Amino acid sequence: MLEIKEVSFKYSSRDKAGNDFPALGPISLNIESKDIYAVIGPSGCGKSTLLHLLSGVINGHAGEILLDGKQLSPKRHSIGFIPQSYGLLPWKTVEKNCLLSLKIKGEKAELNKKITSVLTRLNILDLKDRYPKELSGGQKQRVAIARALIMNPDLLLMDEPFSALDALTREEAQSLFIEVWEEYKPITIFVTHNIDEAIAIGNKILIMSEGPGKVIEIINNPLFNQKDIREKEEYFKLSTYIRSIIKNGWRVNSHE
Repeated sequence: MLEIKEVSFKYSSRDKAGNDFPALGPISLNIESKDIYAVIGPSGCGKSTLLHLLSGVINGHAGEILLDGKQLSPKRHSIGFIPQSYGLLPWKTVEKNCLLSLKIKGEKAELNKKITSVLTRLNILDLKDRYPKELSGGQKQRVAIARALIMNPDLLLMDEPFSALDALTREEAQSLFIEVWEEYKPITIFVTHNIDEAIAIGNKILIMSEGPGKVIEIINNPLFNQKDIREKEEYFKLSTYIRSIIKNGWRVNSHE
């Protein structure tokens, strides 16, 4: 379980007066194993900041973050992070980009077997000797997912990885991701600005308020891992409900 306890974060001296800029929280969450949380909220609410805190890219937050009862740390836990830019090193091939996460963790056994298996599942094995500049946006996105999953992460963080793809490629990528995720099922936090994508990806949908972001609501998604969800009545009901929250200005309920 991932436990986020009263976590908040401020960036230092972000306004003209030199005051700290509150970017996030406080927020509290308990995320169970094998959950995918799709996080949606307005620009500037702290979605990416939350991922950066969890990945260890930034620190200095208030509150506590625990994974399986221990303080979350990249030194202690395996954390996969897929940024919007995919984070691929341009001077390394697909295969060597995938090897990087394993080398960092010092793993050596059966590397080729593991890489071949994941690249095959993502339909990119034939691209293993190419460089990122030789790949399409959809192919780069699959490589980034492969690199994250190959390390068998305890926690997988994804920051709008499908946002640069066209609508058709995005839907195909979403379906393929869920299919491959089912084999590993790491705790996953998936940030998106797209309501349709949140419904397609998350078994839980977390709606955040305007910044500094707080939790407005967590919705159990009845359509998770179902086919042709956009044709179902439940999809329109859920989509309409989320849009009603947006129309209300992403405001936290008064009792919160």
